Parts: sequence; C-alpha cells; structure tokens
Amino acid sequence: MNILFVTNGYPTKINPEFCIFTKEQINSVLKLDEVNGELFFINAKEKGFFEYLKSIPNLRKKIKNFDIIHAFHGITFLLVFMLYPSKKIVVSFLNNINNEYSEKKAVAKVLVLFTKLFIKKRNVTKIFKDKIPLEFIERSYYLPNGVDTTMFYPMAMTEAKNYLGLDAEKRYILFVSSKNKYRKQKRFDRFKKVIKLLQQKFDNIEELILVNEPRDRIIYYFNAAELHLLTSDFEGSPNSVKESVACNTPVVSTNVGNVKQLIGNIKNCYISHSLDEIELAKMCGKILSLPSREYQISQYIQLKKLDMNSKAKELSEIYKNIYNN
Repeated sequence: MNILFVTNGYPTKINPEFCIFTKEQINSVLKLDEVNGELFFINAKEKGFFEYLKSIPNLRKKIKNFDIIHAFHGITFLLVFMLYPSKKIVVSFLNNINNEYSEKKAVAKVLVLFTKLFIKKRNVTKIFKDKIPLEFIERSYYLPNGVDTTMFYPMAMTEAKNYLGLDAEKRYILFVSSKNKYRKQKRFDRFKKVIKLLQQKFDNIEELILVNEPRDRIIYYFNAAELHLLTSDFEGSPNSVKESVACNTPVVSTNVGNVKQLIGNIKNCYISHSLDEIELAKMCGKILSLPSREYQISQYIQLKKLDMNSKAKELSEIYKNIYNN
C-alpha cells in the first residue's frame, strides 16, 4: 500500500518539537513491511496561510500516484478533499472537530461546517484520538498515539533531578504544554492555583514546567516529578499522560479527551469530574501522602497496547481495510 501523508504539523529546525507525535506515528507505520509512503508537509506555521495555496500544484500531482491519502488535522483534510474528492482519504483529528481550528470564530465555524459535511462521504475514513462522535460513527476508528517505550521508561528520581539541575529536596509537580505554557486550553492559571493549595499543606512543593524542550530531555522531567498534573479544559488524547504512565509517574487530570480510557483503572492515578482546583489538589495530596514511590504504573502501557508498535500495527490494519474495500 502506498500512502501519502499530508500534514501541516511536523518538526522543523525552528520548531523541532512541533507535532512531533505526527512524525513519530508516520515513522512507526513506515517501519512495517505492509506500508510504503511519502510525506507532504505544508509549513503554514512558519510561512503563513498562503503556503496552503502555494502547495496546491505539487499536491495535486502527488495525490494521484498514491492508493490512500492520510491527512492530519482538519484544514489539511479540506485541502486534500477539494483537490481529489473521490480519492480514498484518511483524516486524523487531534481534538474534537469543533476545537480543531484556531482561526477567528467566524472562519472556524465555516471550516467546521464543511469538515463535518465532507467527512461523511463514503471515501473518507476518520481517526479520532478520543471518543468517536455518534454522528460520525460510520467509517471511524479510535486510535490514540502510541508511546515510544525506548524513549520513555522509569528511572531513578534522583538521577532525573540531577540531570535537570533540580533541588533533590524539592517535590516537583509537572505541567506540560508542548508549544506554549499559556495555551488557553492547558489552563496554566488553574495549575498555579492547585500548586498554591498544595504548598499550604505539603513542604517543598514546586512547579516543574515542560515547554519546548528537546525530545531527549523530556524523559527526565517525567521521572523527576512526583506526579503530572493536567488541568486542561479540553484535549484529544493527551500524549503527556501516556508518557507519564510509561515513566511510572502518577497522573492527576481533568476529565478531558480520552483520559478516562488511558488511566481510569490505574491505581494512584486520578481523574477529577469537575474543574475545581480544590478537588484537583485533594487528588494530588493522595499521591503526595504515599510513603514511597512504589507504584506499578508503567506496565499499563503494554497491557493497554498503548506502545508505539501496537498502534502502528492498528493503523496498518486500517489502511489495509480501506485498500481492500
């Protein structure tokens, strides 16, 4: 099967961590014998909206040479569909469709409207990172990103703290936002309020912020933290939760995206059913009150088949099903 991967999110020299998960998913599925493919990257983040228009001639030529077009993100899908509306297309959504676009509200509403209309076509297959909306249940798959367990694994907290130059006596609570600490959906303001509440009850509590770090340093952040606190208003399938679990670090999270499927049955991980800072602080307190870090959390990556290889095989099966039908 020949797959053309079309995305507007991919790492660059200027933004080496931008949509790194898209790159990792593509690379993982290309390692399988059943899949051949090529990347078509539209770098609108750095070059602006007109990069979509400039890409049209080359993209039109490319598309006809592939069996399946896998478009990542809503606006990329719209471009592919309008160029070749009869081609076999897979579209991966990072978030709920209504949250897929960051444009001004009026423009975003129009894009959402056309996206919802076009993805109902019989030649379009949808991949959702969180639960599949009932209105799009046909030709849809639930497929969160997998975790590279050769890159994320447990290590001694002292080793991780030492590598990052952290205070060995401090107890760190991790906040993760890959692009920007102040991304609206991530709610750093809520995180700060929880930290203040924890500092009233526990000694030596400090925040640990993970933003725009090189990929090979991220493992140390998860392993240096007592827990990962996710305070978002919405998510798709938060990769930081899976990476935290792979590093044997507990998670406290708001009930967003597919967090319930990821950690709902893992002991010493907690999901708040409200956005209340007091409830989140109480859940963090349960973990901080444990006598020692003797959890067995990382095993759930394999048990739930959230490792990258398992997810690559699932994606290959999706392609195979589309190719044969």
